[in-house]
Amino acid sequence: MTDRTLRNYIPFIGIQDGCILSKRGDLTFGWKVWLPTAYTVNEAGYNSILSSFIQAYKLLPAYCVVHKQDIYRYDYYHPEECGTYLSRSFEKHFEGRPFLNGYCYIFLTFSSKSNIENKSSSSGMFGILDSKVPDDARIKECAGIASTFGSVLDGNFLINLTPLKSEDFLRMEDDGKDGGLIPDYLRLYEPAGVDYPLEFFKDEIRCGANRARVWFVEDSDSYPGQTDTVSFQNSMSAGNLQVFLSGGASIGYKLDIPHVVNRYIVTLPRNVVESELDQKRRFMNSFSLYSAGCRVNAQEISAYLEASARESALTVKCFTSLMAWGPEQEIPEIRNRVVRAFSDLNIVCCEESVSAPQLHYAGIPGAGAELGYDFLMTSELNAFLCNGLWDGYDLGFSKGCIKLCDRNLLIPRRLDLQSDARDMGLIDNLNALVVGPSGSGKSFTMNTLVRNYYESGQHILIIDVGDSYEGQCRLINEETGGRDGVYNTYDPENPFGFNPFRGRENWDVKSSDGENDSSGHDFIMSLLQTMYVPHGGWNKESSNMLDAFLLDFFDKWDHGYSPELSKDLKAAYVNRLRLAAERRGELEDFDSRKAARGFMDPLPSIFPDDREKDPVFDDFYQYVTLVVAQLVAEGEYKVGNVTLRNDMFDIDKFGVALNPYRKGGKYGFFLNERNEKDLFSSRLTVFEVDKIKDNKDLFPLWVLCIMHSFEDKMRTLPCQKVMIIEEAWKAISVDTMANFIVWMWRTARKFRTSAVVVTQSVGDLLSSEIVKDAIIQNSSVKILLDQSKNANNFSESSRLLALSPKDVSLVLSVGRDLNPNYRYKEAFISIGERYSNVFAVEVSEEEALVYESDKIKKKPLFDLAARLGSFREAVDQMAGEMRNERRNKFNR
Repeated sequence: MTDRTLRNYIPFIGIQDGCILSKRGDLTFGWKVWLPTAYTVNEAGYNSILSSFIQAYKLLPAYCVVHKQDIYRYDYYHPEECGTYLSRSFEKHFEGRPFLNGYCYIFLTFSSKSNIENKSSSSGMFGILDSKVPDDARIKECAGIASTFGSVLDGNFLINLTPLKSEDFLRMEDDGKDGGLIPDYLRLYEPAGVDYPLEFFKDEIRCGANRARVWFVEDSDSYPGQTDTVSFQNSMSAGNLQVFLSGGASIGYKLDIPHVVNRYIVTLPRNVVESELDQKRRFMNSFSLYSAGCRVNAQEISAYLEASARESALTVKCFTSLMAWGPEQEIPEIRNRVVRAFSDLNIVCCEESVSAPQLHYAGIPGAGAELGYDFLMTSELNAFLCNGLWDGYDLGFSKGCIKLCDRNLLIPRRLDLQSDARDMGLIDNLNALVVGPSGSGKSFTMNTLVRNYYESGQHILIIDVGDSYEGQCRLINEETGGRDGVYNTYDPENPFGFNPFRGRENWDVKSSDGENDSSGHDFIMSLLQTMYVPHGGWNKESSNMLDAFLLDFFDKWDHGYSPELSKDLKAAYVNRLRLAAERRGELEDFDSRKAARGFMDPLPSIFPDDREKDPVFDDFYQYVTLVVAQLVAEGEYKVGNVTLRNDMFDIDKFGVALNPYRKGGKYGFFLNERNEKDLFSSRLTVFEVDKIKDNKDLFPLWVLCIMHSFEDKMRTLPCQKVMIIEEAWKAISVDTMANFIVWMWRTARKFRTSAVVVTQSVGDLLSSEIVKDAIIQNSSVKILLDQSKNANNFSESSRLLALSPKDVSLVLSVGRDLNPNYRYKEAFISIGERYSNVFAVEVSEEEALVYESDKIKKKPLFDLAARLGSFREAVDQMAGEMRNERRNKFNR
């Protein structure tokens, strides 16, 4: 070998149109295979993959080699260009992090009987081979079969195949170095600057400082008597809910060292394989008198041949090898890991001590037929496939604005929960439901989402309880000079005022899709029905009467002073005095004209000529108490053809309930702001409602008004928008607010808005019909953090959330098998019914400080910021101290 050049060593003549022509005249076509995300496939899914492979295999002619190559190699995370302080901190945190990435390829080689039956001693690596170039007809025939083979496999929705082009196998890089699958394999996936310094020894291959060793499965006796298509992952499973990987995951996805698994299947004529088995049976049978083992083997072969004929089972020649590499000092540990991995599969492996170069050579793309017939063993196809490797990594969404981490690789992946996901057909609305118990990482997860939303240019409103977003708002406010990151808390000395009737001209109009847009009307109805609840609660009749009051009020306000109404009110006033005089027995002395002079016309005061375009709450209150109440008392107020009586709707109690919100009332500041200021000019606006959450009168109304004010932004801004309601959702989950909440969650998508509800307990969701019927059913995205505390009673919650059995298993796997070398949490994310996975939520030291929600833990940061006069400088200083402390601890 020392006298040979590597160009002579490479087993092909050339590559054209994605086809490799070997020096033996074999033709090879290849595909890159995108495997399903690990832990997200159930047993039926893996069975379907094997079925697809068997169907594709049946299309192949004799003397083909199907070579499946799974490569696990170290890559390094390269940070992206970022603009904001926190995003730069996030990218820097992962910069240069090594991760074992997985790549899967299938190579289909069309060979011949003479090539396949060669022994390993005739491997092409030992000498120059005779070229046997196939003709055009042969090439076209093989290309057609390969295309059909790939189409059948690609037809399985769990995997995706991309045909390999010539440049994928071999190409010239910009720096003049060779690139592609073949050079990468030969240099053991070292950087392209390494110029193939391969050295061959009988037991290893050397490439620079790396030593590659090869293990293989010698024969069928090395396999267990019974195999499964899946491997049960006990560390990820909870109770009867099981999480699976493919049958061979222990030597693939789970083996955390650089390695390549090569699995070969050779198609032979059925009579050739059966003839070999029958010959072996006769050989065993001849020794049956002297060996019980031979007798048993002969019986088993006979039974297999009969079953194979009866069931049309596919008997094949196959082989499995694993090549792992590393520095010389790491070889003992690599050996231990490989042997343990095979042992987990109940497979006995052998470390090659004589023919390592031949096995390495056969792993070169296009050299599958160089393996050697003496290495092949006989197996039933389905049994061999059961130990296959069909687990991949979640590659995320190429255009997603959210960055979370792959739960195994722990490097950032892009994800999208909004427009891109909808464009992909995964969801039909942009709303989300987040469930995260205390201590599950809810604050870090939500702050991460908010940071990504903000950096993508979206407008965000958050109604929070607990100061979870105070740090991020403080930092963004400082970075933008006060433009964004506005943090509002309830101040009784200077509270916000709203006008519930603002923008009334936009109420009850047709939306762009032709549906009635009744948000404003639903909002004011919800507001009034929350202020006052009649005896027995609101029903259709009482709601219709309240609706009539509103319509009458708007009509009178729009059309101004009405002499006829004033005349009716004056007559009702005089009639009431007459009835009172009659009861006292003073009717003869009653003077109607004198009584009329005591009537004070209320209409000019509540409907002034110079009135504003939109009324305020006090105008409605005056109308109800001075006009409607008086007409009802005299039996002069009609709703349709029905005369309203006080026993039908207690207008006096209604007025008493509204009294605190009139001008001069206890909450007169709240709903009488004619010049309501824009609360959402900031792209990130937070309302912290902790100080008002115990005020049962004001709190639900305040939350409702904030949402209604954000609605203006929702309608007018063309960009993507997000409204997040943390535990404050409990204030609005009452029957009186049902219509408005239902409208908001159903309609937000039309205005490119994501409505997000965050809660601690799944049990909270069960207690509210509003949440069950309005929010959950209209939230295509569901994010669940660690639910281990709710594992025993999660079945009802999973039914409510419409989670599949696979999703339930994933939810309960959250946080069960964390990497102890890193600090992170996990989150289950379901994007519609067709996509779900578990992601890691890992943040930088800077983010950890900023996202901290515990008031005691974050106090030192805010105190330091006050002393330094800069929140960002305080974060920098404390983050640096955290890194130094961690580094010193590691060194100790």
